[in-house]
Order: sequence, then C-alpha cells, then structure tokens
Amino acid sequence: MGLAGGLRINIDFPRDRATEGRFADYSLASGYRQYFWKGLHLEFSQTTGLGVLQNHVKTGKTYNSFDWLGSGYIGYKFEFDKKKLYILPQFGIAQVLYKSNPWPIYEDETLTKEVGETPFLLGSLRFGYNF
Repeated sequence: MGLAGGLRINIDFPRDRATEGRFADYSLASGYRQYFWKGLHLEFSQTTGLGVLQNHVKTGKTYNSFDWLGSGYIGYKFEFDKKKLYILPQFGIAQVLYKSNPWPIYEDETLTKEVGETPFLLGSLRFGYNF
C-alpha cells in the first residue's frame, strides 16, 4: 500500500458549451492517491482557479469567476517494462463546490430551465514513465 500526491497546472482551453457559452479554465490542481492492493487505488483532487465564460448563450455577458472543483476517482495502475512504463485508467465523479461569480446554466439548448452546477462523471487514461 502506498500514498502519492502532487500539484499540477490545469489549462482547459476555450470551447463552446451549448447551454452556457464559451468556457475556459486556468487553475492549479492538487490531490492524493491511496493505493490499496497492487495498482488498485482511490484518488481525490481539487482544482482551484479562474473560470472564464464568454458570450453567455442567453445574456451575451462575460463572467470571470474564482472556481473550486472537487473530484474522486477509482482506478488501477498497470505497470510494464520492469515498472518503468505504466497505463492508468480511472473513473470518477466531480462537482463544482464554489463559484464566486455564477452564471445561468440551462438543462438543454431550449434555454428554458435553469439547472445550475450538477455533479458529472469523469474518465481518464494516463500513460507515464517512472524515472
């Protein structure tokens, strides 16, 4: 069993969201991973930074917000070549915990029902090399 932690820079380049507008995120992420058996682990992380929404789909406004996101994953680290190379698939859930300048988020493209932030499912596939 082991524990791993880290800090990384996260850049979510601008992209259009049909029920919000053009979103980008510039943040720092930190977290830890707890290994239980061989490569099986749980990982918890948080991301904190600037969320920018431009050209809101209904108001046309730009929103700059200090955002905080929490996430949890379960995964398995498969190691190869004498534990130098690895593949790490993970599945999890995330939720925006705080937004300093919230904007309206709609259920669908009809823009009639506001729903706000809701938890969402995540998946990742990481490839790496241990030094």
